[in-house]
Parts: sequence; structure tokens; C-alpha cells
Amino acid sequence: LSRKKFRSRKSIPGGSDDEPAGVRLPVAGMQHPMKFLAALTQAIEARNGIIYEQARISAVGHGRLVRLDMACGGRVVAADVVLATSGYIPNLGMLRGRILPLHLQVVATEPLDAWQMDRIGWDRREGILDSRRIFSDFRLTADNRIFFGGGIPRYQWGGRTEDDSDAVCSIDRLGEELHRTFPAELDLQVNRGWTGVI
Repeated sequence: LSRKKFRSRKSIPGGSDDEPAGVRLPVAGMQHPMKFLAALTQAIEARNGIIYEQARISAVGHGRLVRLDMACGGRVVAADVVLATSGYIPNLGMLRGRILPLHLQVVATEPLDAWQMDRIGWDRREGILDSRRIFSDFRLTADNRIFFGGGIPRYQWGGRTEDDSDAVCSIDRLGEELHRTFPAELDLQVNRGWTGVI
């Protein structure tokens, strides 16, 4: 899409009308993590599966049967185990050096009012991902908040996954990036921010 055509869909600053501004993927989408988790939970429970929350695993033993040692002192033995831990798997001593736990950040604005929604022109509510190497991605929520993620990913020495002392500063820097991305007249107010490991 040219900037002119992109501007007809969104309010973006700068550039000439003929410069390329975006690629629209009409069959793409963005995942809502909590809805995805809720659907997985429902599928497990429909098959009489049991979910144990806050059941931290401290070690994984290999063999004919897999042994999971629990931080609370318990043990689970199973024929098959799926370790779906994302960036946390090095904490179990597995794939260390092959999986890099990166800390990312997201901010969410206050809900946009009717004037802001009209000014921003985000009628189709597409998710947006920019093309920079260190990219930002953003989308509208059902209650018209902008979820804005990105900024410089952080890696902690040794692949540690606990929040670092730079987490708050990273969220603040991402809020500044949000304000550089959208017109100042929108007066977007950041409501909250958080970090997570991928």
C-alpha cells in the first residue's frame, strides 16, 4: 500500500504519498493469548484432563518413563510429556544455548473515545506489525485500547527469566515509542504496561 492508501486506513505521520507504507494481508490475524489459553483449557477438560496451576517443575528426568520433580517435593511420572514452556525451558537445564529467553514489553492505552477512533481511522481494526528489525506491533482491543508491543528485547546474563531492573525503564521507553508512532493530538494515555518472556 502506498502511504496515501495506507493513510486512508490509518493515521500515520511523515513520508510522501507515493512511498510504500505497508503490506496488507487480508487473511492474516492476531492471536488473543487469553482466548487461546481458555480454548486449550476447555479442550483439556473436555477430555477429562486435569490442570495443575502453580505446579513448578524443578527438574526433568529422562528414561523409559519421564520423571518430573516438583519444586514442592512431589514427583510426576509419565510415558509422554510435552514441555510447553516457551522461553523458560532453559530454567529446566534443557536447550540451554539453543533457546534465548527474551524479555519483551507491552503497553496498553486508556480506551480511545469516539473522536480519537475517528481521527485514527482504524475502522477495520487490523493488527499492525512494522518492518524494522526491532519492531513494534499493535492492535485494538474490544474496548478500543491500543495494545502496543515492541521495543528493544532484553536478554539477561545466563538466560535468567526473572524481571530485571530495566523492566520499568523499558516499559517507559515503549510508551515514548507509542507517542512517536501516533499523532500527538490524539493525546494517548498509557494505562499500564508489562513484560514477559518469549
